[in-house]
Amino acid sequence: MKYKKGLILALMAAIVSGFSVFLNKIAESNWSNSNIYTTEKNIVAALLLSGILIGVLKYKTLLEIKGADWIKIVLIGLIGGSIPFLLFFKGLSLTDAASAGFWNKTIFVWVAILAWPILKEKLGKIQILAFGLIILGNLSLLWPFKLVLDRASILILVATLIWALEYIIAKNFMAQIKVEVLAWGRMFFGSIFLILYLIFTNQASGLIHTSMSQLPWLLIVGVMLFIYVISWYGALKKLPVALTAAIITIASPITTLLNNWYYDKALPNNFTICFSLILIGIIFFTTYYYREKNISQTQI
Repeated sequence: MKYKKGLILALMAAIVSGFSVFLNKIAESNWSNSNIYTTEKNIVAALLLSGILIGVLKYKTLLEIKGADWIKIVLIGLIGGSIPFLLFFKGLSLTDAASAGFWNKTIFVWVAILAWPILKEKLGKIQILAFGLIILGNLSLLWPFKLVLDRASILILVATLIWALEYIIAKNFMAQIKVEVLAWGRMFFGSIFLILYLIFTNQASGLIHTSMSQLPWLLIVGVMLFIYVISWYGALKKLPVALTAAIITIASPITTLLNNWYYDKALPNNFTICFSLILIGIIFFTTYYYREKNISQTQI
């Protein structure tokens, strides 16, 4: 049952991510400073997660956390909730949503590479084939548009690599720390690090100049980030990290679809084929995982 719940949560995270990259591109255009925008929307998500932590799990949950675990929670905030956000949204401000979505959704490749030696999540032949289909589908989404590794792409790619490392570390930490606490720590301490960064770079004054027209956007993207973190971390707890990262690639065609619709651009002629390749790859990956799981349980 927990695996089905994990798949539902991963799918939810993928859908939210697909919409989120698209909406963040539009929302960010209302700010002159991407760092201010990133910090403010992350604070919204952190406040919502704090409400869940205090209102649902009760504050006593925090009192039960040991010193060593606090270090882990703060680390997740640094590498998951601050540095990559600055890099990603700076890159997003320099490129279109579809390109940003593509580079960001290469995360499943880096997660799979890291998961093998660290978490011992090995890939079988079917899984490697599935990954190939997903990569091909994502690459084809940008065809015939050029795929350039420019400054924006590098910023987004570096952010994606750091997030991939975060997911591996978070998966490891979930054995000792509640997933809700880790999700909260990611955004709460991440927001603190972002605020400190703004203070040390003399940008913090921008936080107090938020206009009324910007507030609705902050609520929209902040709530979406909150939903994404909760669903993604929930899926990560119940599923192998490589499988969860593979499912998230559904977000890429969603972003492309929304981006082309909003800017009144024609969809690539091969959009249906690309989406089908990604979907088939995910189905192969998921089916293989369940097959291996059922065989192992039968042998036990």
